[in-house]
Amino acid sequence: MYLLINDSARKRAIIGGLASGLSFKEACARAEVKELTALVCRHKDQEFDRAVVEAASRHGKVLRSLHVGMPPYKDRELQARILQDIATTGARADALAKVAQRYGFRVRHFWIWGRMDDLWRGRINRLLMSVRDPNLPHGTSPAYRKHKCRCPPCRSLTLTKEKRRQVLAEYQA
Repeated sequence: MYLLINDSARKRAIIGGLASGLSFKEACARAEVKELTALVCRHKDQEFDRAVVEAASRHGKVLRSLHVGMPPYKDRELQARILQDIATTGARADALAKVAQRYGFRVRHFWIWGRMDDLWRGRINRLLMSVRDPNLPHGTSPAYRKHKCRCPPCRSLTLTKEKRRQVLAEYQA
């Protein structure tokens, strides 16, 4: 369990260090606070997080706020827009990359979200199966490497043999 920074003087010291041009790590060291403890505190305390981001920006340093709203993998409206774009572009790697970039993500985020959200994983996999090129030999190296297909059977090439058999059995049934 991480201890939070209960001492407002230490919080002010971190903010002051950032305002004077120090990096977040240096500001934490000067305030005698572990960087991880300060990150946890930023996550728990939205006001402290906002003050840290503002202080860093005064010297051109970019720190992302840890309070940007709902995580993307839980935002069903965002998911629907992403899936709609994928439906129009197809299952190729370059098309997925363009869709991901349009929303400020990388393609790997789609797969990471799938590990955290079964509904998202099912929706994106069904969509990719429906928009894939029917003329390709799916689940083979040429389909994945040369034609850049990212449907579940083609993506399964990157898995272990046993996992690959499970995925292929699921989509061939």
